[in-house]
Amino acid sequence: MILNEVQSTNIKAIGYNNLKRELYIQMINSSDFVYVYLSFPKDIYMKFMGVPSKGKFFLNNIKGKFDYVKILKEMLR
Repeated sequence: MILNEVQSTNIKAIGYNNLKRELYIQMINSSDFVYVYLSFPKDIYMKFMGVPSKGKFFLNNIKGKFDYVKILKEMLR
């Protein structure tokens, strides 16, 4: 999985797997880990990528609203 770096004070990089419908977020303050959001709708991912404030969108639209697992970044393939 390729994570694309983004301009944000909280989020370092974001990725999306279309087949699995998974969103991947690497935070700046815990860059050794990646949060994998499960059953994540592609339309919300597309909106996420288009907003100027990734951190604000994350807090208002993603955090606490989707199931996730936290994995070591090195486990991504």
